[in-house]
Amino acid sequence: MHMGALASAAGLLPPAPRNLARSFAVALSLTRVALLAHWVSDVVAGFMLGIVVERLFRPFTMAKSRQRQRKGSGDSHD
Repeated sequence: MHMGALASAAGLLPPAPRNLARSFAVALSLTRVALLAHWVSDVVAGFMLGIVVERLFRPFTMAKSRQRQRKGSGDSHD
């Protein structure tokens, strides 16, 4: 779940750090399967749950104010 939330929250970062964070999250999640610590379905479900939870909590975090800052400065990282 944590890695899904990390990958989702990384969408707020500039492209290079965003790609690094998402790659890290996917790689770490895949190690759980490779080490036979979890089934693939468990990892996928946890990843998706992390994304959903992060998106639900995003309005209550600094993400909202950061989006306003980007719009106000005209600087777009997407």
